[in-house]
Amino acid sequence: MKPISLIIRDTQKAIVEAINGSQLPPSILDQIIAPIHAQIAQAAQQEIAQAEKEYKKEEQKDAESN
Repeated sequence: MKPISLIIRDTQKAIVEAINGSQLPPSILDQIIAPIHAQIAQAAQQEIAQAEKEYKKEEQKDAESN
């Protein structure tokens, strides 16, 4: 599997290339990117909440087995 640092670099590069290739002005790009960012932020919060739920479940399971 490709290291996360390389995945991040490649993803950033692809996004920048897509933005530059669009040749749209910043005001239009903002209208496109802002809702996408909001969706990503929401998904990240859901991911954190799920991870926390699973972690607490594992902690409880470990505590019960001791």
